[in-house]
Amino acid sequence: MSGLINVSELMTDPDFAQTLTLRRTEGSFNDYGEWESSTPVDSSVTGAWQKVTERDLAQLDLGEIKQEVRRFLTVTEIKVSEDDDKLSDRIIWAKNGGRYKVLKVTDNSDNGFYRAYASFEGTE
Repeated sequence: MSGLINVSELMTDPDFAQTLTLRRTEGSFNDYGEWESSTPVDSSVTGAWQKVTERDLAQLDLGEIKQEVRRFLTVTEIKVSEDDDKLSDRIIWAKNGGRYKVLKVTDNSDNGFYRAYASFEGTE
C-alpha cells in the first residue's frame, strides 16, 4: 500500500482542472510487415495543465528542448512512443490553438493520475 493519497478528484475539479483534447494515433502492421497508422482519434480529457519550470526541465532528462514544455496531470492514460514519435499522443489546447507532443509519461495510477510532459509542436 502506498503512503501517498489518491488525488484523482483534483484532476476533475473545475477549480484545478481544464478540458483539453487528446489526439491518439494507433495502427497495425500490414501483410508486408509495414506499419500503417490509423486516422487520429480526438477525445476530451480533463486535468491540470501547467507550465513547466526550468528546474523541472533539468530533472526530466529530455535533452535540449527549444519549445515550450507543459505538464498534464490527468486520470486518463496518456501514451508516448519511444520508437515512433508520430504515435505519441498529442494534446490540443484550445486556449492558444497549440498542439503539444507528449515526450514523457509517469504512471502514478496507483495514486489516481498520470503525469505527462509535452512540448509545443505547432498550431491547429
